[in-house]
Amino acid sequence: ISRDDDAYACVGSHAGVFTCVRICDGSVRFRVDFGSRIETAAGYAPLSDRLLVGCHDNRLLILNARTGGILHTHTFANAIKTGVVVIRTSPQSYHEFGCVGSHDGTLYSVDVLTGCIAGSVSCGGPIRATPTVDPQRARVYVTTLTGDLLCLGFRSSATSSHSDPTLSCAPVFKVIWTVLWTFKADDRPIFTSPALCSNGLLVITVSGTAHMVDYSGVEVWRRVLDVPVYSSPVVLHTATAHECAVFGAHDGHLRCLAMPHGYLLSSVTTRDGVYAQVASIESQSERRELFVIAMDGTILGYSIGPDGICHPTGSLMTLPAQVFSSPALVSDANGGNNSS
Repeated sequence: ISRDDDAYACVGSHAGVFTCVRICDGSVRFRVDFGSRIETAAGYAPLSDRLLVGCHDNRLLILNARTGGILHTHTFANAIKTGVVVIRTSPQSYHEFGCVGSHDGTLYSVDVLTGCIAGSVSCGGPIRATPTVDPQRARVYVTTLTGDLLCLGFRSSATSSHSDPTLSCAPVFKVIWTVLWTFKADDRPIFTSPALCSNGLLVITVSGTAHMVDYSGVEVWRRVLDVPVYSSPVVLHTATAHECAVFGAHDGHLRCLAMPHGYLLSSVTTRDGVYAQVASIESQSERRELFVIAMDGTILGYSIGPDGICHPTGSLMTLPAQVFSSPALVSDANGGNNSS
């Protein structure tokens, strides 16, 4: 979170503790004990300055992002293991809703201001990966543990908080979801979020099969890697390889696929398996810098050239425990190219 020329990182833990840390000096702004395991990334609603966090005990909590005070709590039918994405009902609107999937197989939209359910749609299977939002097409893409990729359209309409006196919680708007198409990847679970490409979406199943699906739901190509994949792909643009996707795998390798046809451009070792998503920044040259955290806690650096080939640049440090969360890159305070 960037605010008042300062920046904060918010992170949850398996111990159920949610902490907000000031990035420049590591001081704790607030710490809240939810009493239940947190496996997901929090969502931030900038207009209302609120945080949305899901827990294993089926709860979604909405917090004041400055104090950590709990403003609203909603309990679902099953655990929340996806990150929360925050969407505005329209570019001109001041209304925000959190979009979150549950192990009960439903995608929910939650009114950030009231904490009430503004809409929901059944996705046919437990949802483990964070939904992907395509603001240009006003679409949300969801993957499930039953091997499905769903394309969802949505629209919102205002509602009166006094329209139904029997409701204990009434949102100020409702979100109407429509399933536009469903692509069946295979019968294996999908733990990764789909990545947006120029001509479609890339989704990778847990068994290591990569599928490129166009925006109408038709498969363009597939590539069988035969390695367990939990790391969501990141799409990069290079000079000669055009679009390519990088992702980690449980076999201890970082792979790069060319998007036009799914060719494997490179595969380099990461020493241990990678659960987290890769972080990427542009450098002064035509190369991009990649940062990967292996499950054994080792933070590794790589560079990827215009041809899409990855090269190790060294081990940055090793943390004292296993890591499953993705790194976040923070630009310097002067808006320069230096990042950490």
